[in-house]
Amino acid sequence: MPLGREIIERSIEQIGQSHDEGETAQAVAECFPTILEAVTRSTLPPPQKPLFAIDACMQDDYDAIGDAADIVFEGEFLPTDGSAVADELARRLQTTRKDQGNDAQRDYRRDCISGWLVDALNRAGRHDEIMAIYERDGRKIRLPLCNTYSAGARRSNSAIRLYRVVLLI
Repeated sequence: MPLGREIIERSIEQIGQSHDEGETAQAVAECFPTILEAVTRSTLPPPQKPLFAIDACMQDDYDAIGDAADIVFEGEFLPTDGSAVADELARRLQTTRKDQGNDAQRDYRRDCISGWLVDALNRAGRHDEIMAIYERDGRKIRLPLCNTYSAGARRSNSAIRLYRVVLLI
């Protein structure tokens, strides 16, 4: 899958360098379903497949991947796979907190990772850990640009938004 990662990375760079009316993004986006379909058929361990798609979505500031990520997210995963994804995202969240880079970029990345982490915890059935993330990270968590990791997480987003409103009171 290294070639798929490289194509995604270079495609997103190309979109960022283009100065057109979105033609480049549209043309590039046409290749993403093929790459993500290859991920589903690859020999990557099951937890690595959604992580591949999450990484691609987090690189994509232009939402060119969009619904193509559903090809991976709608796959069959065991709760243990979702748990492994959640554990990896929690590790990334801890690592990102220690970064010394640009505060705004770091905070945005942390917020995105937190959003994906909530989705993974939901998929893993680890619902009791979700509120702790919102309590710790407050109201800043951004929902991912790509569609969420699971249909269950999509349903929980309304509860999450309600929780955010409660935090404001």
